[in-house]
Parts: sequence; structure tokens; C-alpha cells
Amino acid sequence: MPLIVGEDMPRRTALTDREQQVLALLAVGLDVPRIASDLGISQNRVREIVKQIRGKLGLPREAEIKEIVAAGRKAGYLSD
Repeated sequence: MPLIVGEDMPRRTALTDREQQVLALLAVGLDVPRIASDLGISQNRVREIVKQIRGKLGLPREAEIKEIVAAGRKAGYLSD
């Protein structure tokens, strides 16, 4: 698996294409049911992907969506 290395980020596994899709949809304010519908996957799968994103970005389990999006921007997955 590819790795990402940021200036102040430890080495972590890169986000998959699907994880990046979900992160981008979170960033525009979509909720889990809408993301699931738009991507044609279950809400449980979306929640699992969000959990994977949190882990890969080094965030605690209780991190809120805005924190996930901010970390995604900092890691270069989202533009400002």
C-alpha cells in the first residue's frame, strides 16, 4: 500500500479512492444516509469507511466530522 508523509504527519497508509470519495462528500456537508445513497452503498459501510479514515488520519474514535475534514485538508486530500 502507498504511504503518505506530510511535514508534520507521521507515516500513514494513504486513503483509498473510496475513502477519498467519502471524505470529499463529508466536506461538502452530506450526511451518512445521503452519502450511502449517492455511492450506492449501505449506511453501515459509510460508517465503516469513516472509521477507517479516522484511523488513517490518526484521529481518535470520537473525532467529529469537522475534525476529520480538517485533518483531510491538512493531509492534502481536500483543497481549501
